[in-house]
Amino acid sequence: MREIDFSRAAIVVAHPDDEVLWFGSLVPKVSRIILCYGMEAAGTAREGRRAVVEEYPFSGIEFFDLVQPGSYTKAAWPNPTLGPLGLVLERPHPAHEQSFTEIVARLRQSLHGMTAVFTHNPWGEYGHEEHALVYAAVNSLKEECGFDLYVSPYVGSVMLGVCREVVDRGIDDTIRFKIDPAVTAKITELYRKHNVWTWFHPWNWPDEESFFRLGRGDRVPTRSLAFEIIEMPPPKRR
Repeated sequence: MREIDFSRAAIVVAHPDDEVLWFGSLVPKVSRIILCYGMEAAGTAREGRRAVVEEYPFSGIEFFDLVQPGSYTKAAWPNPTLGPLGLVLERPHPAHEQSFTEIVARLRQSLHGMTAVFTHNPWGEYGHEEHALVYAAVNSLKEECGFDLYVSPYVGSVMLGVCREVVDRGIDDTIRFKIDPAVTAKITELYRKHNVWTWFHPWNWPDEESFFRLGRGDRVPTRSLAFEIIEMPPPKRR
C-alpha cells in the first residue's frame, strides 16, 4: 500500500454532496475538494449549492459551478457498457462531450501538483452518467499530471456487471479509512439547511471505506475487495 500525502491529495466529484456520500472518510483529510456541477440548465439548485460552499466546514473547496449536461438516465439501460467518456449513452448527447472537455480543462489547472486524486468509479456508483463522465475526465489527466488515481467503493446493485468488468482489469492497490459520523452529519445538515441534499435521508454510512487504484489487465487481485453495495430503486432523475 502506498503512503498518501494528504497535503497533496484531492477529491473530485460531479455534484455537491457527492464528496460526503462517496468519500466521507476523506473530506477532513485532503487539501482540495473539487465540485464540478452547479445545476441543470433549467434547475434552481445553484444558489443553494453556492451557499453550502460559502459555509463549508473544511478548507480547500473549489466549485466549478458548471451546468450539468443532463445525461443522467440516458445510458443504454439495463446493460450499459463503458466508453471513453463514461457510460455509453443510448443516443448522441453533445452536451455530455462538451462537459467532458470543460471539466478536463479546469482540472488540468486545479490538479497541478497533486500526487493522489480520489474520484467516482467508472460505473458511476449507482449508474450516474455524470459521475462516470467525471471519472473519465480525471482518468484522462492521470499520466499528464502524474498523480495516483483512486476510485470509490460504492456500487449500485444494477451496476454489478459493469463493476466486475472493471475489477477484472486489475486492482493495483487498496486503502481503507474510518468514517467519522460527526463529520458526515455536519455536512449533511448543511446541505439540508440549503435544500440541496439530493440523496436519501436518513442515510447510514459504513464504518470504513475502501478506495481502489485501478490497475493493468494482467493484475489479478490476491486479496478480498471491500465494495459497498447500494440497494436502491432503478435510476431516476437526481
